[in-house]
Amino acid sequence: MRCDEMFRRILFPTDFSKQSEAILRGLHEFKKYGVDEVVLANIIEHDVVALIEGGVDVDEFIQKLKKEAEKKLSQSASVLNRGGFKVKLTPPIPSANPVDEIVKTAREEDVSLILLGSRSRGFKGSLMGSVSEGVVREAKKPVLVLKTKPDAGEGYYEMVFRRLFDRIIYPHDLSEISQKIEDFVKEASLLGGKEVIIVHVVAADDVVDKEVGKEEVIHPLVPIPNLTEMLSKHWMRARTYLGNIKKNFEIAGIKARVILRVGSPHKEILKIANEEGGSVVMISSKGLTPNVDSVVRYSEVPVIVYHSIS
Repeated sequence: MRCDEMFRRILFPTDFSKQSEAILRGLHEFKKYGVDEVVLANIIEHDVVALIEGGVDVDEFIQKLKKEAEKKLSQSASVLNRGGFKVKLTPPIPSANPVDEIVKTAREEDVSLILLGSRSRGFKGSLMGSVSEGVVREAKKPVLVLKTKPDAGEGYYEMVFRRLFDRIIYPHDLSEISQKIEDFVKEASLLGGKEVIIVHVVAADDVVDKEVGKEEVIHPLVPIPNLTEMLSKHWMRARTYLGNIKKNFEIAGIKARVILRVGSPHKEILKIANEEGGSVVMISSKGLTPNVDSVVRYSEVPVIVYHSIS
């Protein structure tokens, strides 16, 4: 896939909050990444039981919310049209399960990317955690999770989007699944600053399990013989393997580095992203599970979770 075709059509579920509107107005920066069309969606989350218990006419209440949402979606579309985008408006969707509706819309509209603000106050605040993480787990499309800031204006999001692919953090656990997104990372880097930092983090326990086997560990408190030697062998294999990936990036004209660490994968990945001034973390949805959820939840920089089709 050509660089300018990677993100041709994106889905942006909006809740019309101040932060969603600021993100919307910063989306014009995506034009340089080849985005041609934005699909706008609004999920009207509601609790039918609570409404009925409160004596509310549910149908009338939902219809009122749908009309308000349709008006706001049209206003959002006008902003995007002025930015040069085509816009597809999906009908506001009443639902008790935003995750399912977002994933379904992404599939039906065949979008290239789903953009989610992770601290939006919409969906009763659930986008802060469960919705964004749920979409990351269930979607078959790449998902960009953006950590919003309460007082940030459109200028902040313009800056984030402008440098989105300037310095990519690429976590790799030496698995085939992590390897599958190499081309995705490469093409994204060519859209930006052409710099990639390949990160490999391993927990000492994982190395022991692979090299020794759990059945051979005498007791958790008993030192493992030759642990340093085992870690050294792992580092040598990792350096060789990731060194070849580094060369592939360099052949494509991309500046690349490899960073190796021992520790908790998600904590070290996020620490490196902050230390190195990473502009985005690009990670496979499966290779580093369950660390993906933690990276999405705690990262202060944008995270793109890629779903490889096996």
